[in-house]
Amino acid sequence: MLCLGMVLSAVFVFGSARSNAAESTWRGLYRNLLAFPIADGYDVYDTNLLRLDAYVTSLDESVRLRAIMDLSATAGSESALADGEALFPPESAFASGTELNLYRLYLQVRRRSWVGTAGRQRISWGTGLILRPSNPFEPPRFLEPFQESHGVNAFRLMLTPGQSVYMESVVRLDEAREGLQIALATGLRHPERFEIFGNVVRDTIHDRNQLGIALDIAKPIHFWFDGAHRYQYGVPHTTYDHETNVFLIEAGLDHRFDIREGLTLGIEYLFLSNGDPLGGGNDLNDAVMDYRLLQGPHYGVGLMSFSLNKTLSTRLEVIWNLVDASVVLRPVVKGWYTDALRLALGGLVYVGGRDTEFSRDDLGSARVKAVPFLQTAWSF
Repeated sequence: MLCLGMVLSAVFVFGSARSNAAESTWRGLYRNLLAFPIADGYDVYDTNLLRLDAYVTSLDESVRLRAIMDLSATAGSESALADGEALFPPESAFASGTELNLYRLYLQVRRRSWVGTAGRQRISWGTGLILRPSNPFEPPRFLEPFQESHGVNAFRLMLTPGQSVYMESVVRLDEAREGLQIALATGLRHPERFEIFGNVVRDTIHDRNQLGIALDIAKPIHFWFDGAHRYQYGVPHTTYDHETNVFLIEAGLDHRFDIREGLTLGIEYLFLSNGDPLGGGNDLNDAVMDYRLLQGPHYGVGLMSFSLNKTLSTRLEVIWNLVDASVVLRPVVKGWYTDALRLALGGLVYVGGRDTEFSRDDLGSARVKAVPFLQTAWSF
């Protein structure tokens, strides 16, 4: 698919350049991450990424072809690379050596009342901060340094029969040999006031069906709810599939205060009926197979973001396992040095006794206590 995508993109761009029937745009990004896992001693790994983003659109913008390629190179000791893969699951950006990856490749057709998209794309259903249960395709990646979606290969059709009503259908093809994820959804939105969204999913990859609902209310205080009911009808794939009926609920609220460029404080509660009643421990293997990071039943989430000015901001995110009392903190300070150059200093801090979920002593080495990191991103 990678070679086909490169050929298709090249042919489309070349043909569009020769005829004046389309416009093409190229952008680039260089990104560097230095991370320092701290245990009894400390180690270091360095990962670099070069991203090329090209898209071609017809003059009336009704047709778009977009391709994004990533060339990444990572260096570090064997133990540091292994820790990187374990600390930032489920899909780590840290793999030894050099890799060429397809980040996005999709063809999109837009009409007045519908939009069709085919290829590797982002599907960002849901409203929660951590898990987004109503999104069966790809959950948020809280512990990854760049917190970005890797995308899914799918066919997607969105219908907009009215200004406030929309309907979607999605067929995910990533594991087509084993099965499909087929989803139908509908939503109602009012600009700057509220949005409600519901879906039904037939998942033959994990042998389950899902009903999901998400709600986002903007005023007078920002509130969100994201929930799902899963019915497991087949043979369990992981230890988290053993229950026939599973309920996942995520709800929270936040408020923005007019202090400098804005101070936002938020809290969230997350419930997983199939979570380990003892808190989850710290073995991520089965959880990763199920696209899931958290293993306990009850969690609290805290958020604080503060923009000092237009070029400098800080953010603190906290996840607290309410059963075993372990905590992971993610503080980050971001700044724009120029319009194209962005720097960020942050880290992950793990607090908890041994055998708790966030103690991070399951890496085959000394228990990791923190992972400071420095990010550099240059757009061109």
